[in-house]
Amino acid sequence: MEEKEKKEILIIGPSQSGKTAMIASIQRAILNWNEKKTGTNLSIFPVNTEMEELLELYEMQVIENGYLPRTGSAGFSNYLFDLEFRRTGIGWLLGKKGIRFNFTDGPGGDLIPSLEKKSDFDKHEIEKRRNDLINRLEKASSFIVCIDSTDEKSAFDFWAILPTILRKRKKKFDRFVICLTKADRYFAERYINPLEEIESEDPIKRGTELLGKTGLKFIDMHCKETKVGICWTSAYGFIESDGNANYNKKEDKLRYWGEGFTEQEVMDNWTPYQIVEPFLFVATGISRGIKFL
Repeated sequence: MEEKEKKEILIIGPSQSGKTAMIASIQRAILNWNEKKTGTNLSIFPVNTEMEELLELYEMQVIENGYLPRTGSAGFSNYLFDLEFRRTGIGWLLGKKGIRFNFTDGPGGDLIPSLEKKSDFDKHEIEKRRNDLINRLEKASSFIVCIDSTDEKSAFDFWAILPTILRKRKKKFDRFVICLTKADRYFAERYINPLEEIESEDPIKRGTELLGKTGLKFIDMHCKETKVGICWTSAYGFIESDGNANYNKKEDKLRYWGEGFTEQEVMDNWTPYQIVEPFLFVATGISRGIKFL
């Protein structure tokens, strides 16, 4: 890269909140993003073997099985990747900008205290990983939070540990964004045309329901000088031609997959929704698709 900022941006969230799916679908999301000619071209570069294998696994599983792999396990994986940003048009002359992202995936989430109650996990290893992640969060310039938009209790465990992070930190974060994940399921269960509705429904409303007024006040109190955003995201995405969510709840797979669809059609119809936007926001401040708390 011509220019790489020495910053670390972390991705965190409770168990089953869609963190891994968000990371693993970013390569497909970037391809779709660049095709739309938004004014900024993006590229992704896996930094370690774990990230490279994750991207390969997801694309293979989408084609062969029609679903995004379930990656939960008793072990921990650390995914490192660089995102490169470059303006199009005359902005091309300004060169490239690169940011490194760091994501630690563990059993039930990286920071979740409730894991200690489960006897099948190594409590000492979990505590070590959690402390390490908290230390890195204290040094990180920005971070991304994933919250399952379909789960009313999804934010409970997360908010149990966030105060520890924010109270210890001496300097402010540049930015952080709350991603309301699995938006395909949330809107498909409520509306005939999910894509049309998600474009008009303010994520702050759902964010308030999930985080509560206390959670929002806490963010406001500890992040007064930080740009705090919130947005909908979906690793499965939506079908632009008919407005449906590209998710079959009965089969727990992509809607546009299986008999009658070629591999190319499956990939063409897989359009993750607002996966790029949170990364672009925390890295550069570009706020497309982001609402502010």
